Amino acid sequence: MQLLLALLAAVPAAGLVPIGAPPRRTSALAGFDPRISPHAYGSKTKVGVIIVDHGSRREESNKRHESLCRAYASTRARPNWIVRPAHMELAQPSIADAFDDCVREGCELVVCHPLFLGPGRHVVEDVPALLEEANARHPNVRSLMTEPRV
Repeated sequence: MQLLLALLAAVPAAGLVPIGAPPRRTSALAGFDPRISPHAYGSKTKVGVIIVDHGSRREESNKRHESLCRAYASTRARPNWIVRPAHMELAQPSIADAFDDCVREGCELVVCHPLFLGPGRHVVEDVPALLEEANARHPNVRSLMTEPRV
């Protein structure tokens, strides 16, 4: 939850125009699970944060997502976080590519945050399956997935 709020706050810093208004803090904190947030881990734990969207055939859409991730990394991420964009399908980098990159950077934990409008089939089935598949290649690395919030 905090990740999404920080992402939304980073949008103006990246020169991007947010679509819609960000959620109010009071409602956004409802149901927050601190075990999933990268904020819950100490400064010595290297945490990978994969922000995954659907992916698009339109290069401009993919670049916008990557810009959002760069803005979040530069304005909100802690020094021990590795923030990587990923696309579920249709574009690169994939979830597996981003996961592998986090592992190469020494992450002990990877938190995947789906940036979707709601908990549809992709979020409930596809993204978790792709995350599990990527994690299977790295059994010593823990992974978690947050709920989508927009």
